[in-house]
Amino acid sequence: MNGPAAPKLGYNTGSLSQRMMLIAAGWITILLLVGGLLIGWLAGPDGLKPLDKLFFDLFKGMLAIFLLFIGVVFWAFRPGSRPIHQDAANSIFRHDKKPAAAEGMRDQRAPSLRQPEEA
Repeated sequence: MNGPAAPKLGYNTGSLSQRMMLIAAGWITILLLVGGLLIGWLAGPDGLKPLDKLFFDLFKGMLAIFLLFIGVVFWAFRPGSRPIHQDAANSIFRHDKKPAAAEGMRDQRAPSLRQPEEA
């Protein structure tokens, strides 16, 4: 695809401030990761002992939650699910142009919400 309709990918998209924000976010991420590794190295095994229950013992539970999340995401974006999701997303707009029939709706209500029939 050529011309103005071609998609632009990477750091060359957007304004200069948007590009600078992407670069800064990347550097901040790297700085936090390296800082965390440095603090762990400086503290040593004895310094990390009080944090065992927080970081190391909870690993299996957090891993299970993460894998569940990834499974839900893959299930939602599985091949062939687009029509189902589009139907669910557009279901609130089904009767925009033509309202639902009042007679049909009366039968679908819960018994406690039904209005008494007029004679």
